[in-house]
Amino acid sequence: MKNKKKVRRTQSVIIIFSLLVFGILSATMMVVGGAIYIMFRRDVFTMNSIETLSMLITFFLFASIIIGTLIGILTGRVVLKNIDLIVDGMDELAQGNYDVRVPELKSGITKELTDTFNVLASELENTNTLRSDFI
Repeated sequence: MKNKKKVRRTQSVIIIFSLLVFGILSATMMVVGGAIYIMFRRDVFTMNSIETLSMLITFFLFASIIIGTLIGILTGRVVLKNIDLIVDGMDELAQGNYDVRVPELKSGITKELTDTFNVLASELENTNTLRSDFI
């Protein structure tokens, strides 16, 4: 059951990340499409090349959206893998396992998160040890 919850959570975050990338790419394509439309209206392109150019633009539009979305999915998996480690550690901590530690990550915000999490877990473990020794 816990594994299904983890898979569902990971999949939903990947989908959200992919939709965000898709939205950014779509907005970019609209801006590019608008610029091309303006160039057509100002006769930057000749009327003879409109069909060829329009097919080329359509191809690049869809290809860039598909490729960008795939890159977003792959990038999202790498980034979310690190965040998943932290969330798994938090789940263990919430269940009372105070000796859980998250492996230190290389750099960035995830490194700060893992360092802070490990300090938190250590402090909770010390507090729990003091409490059990006092009783």
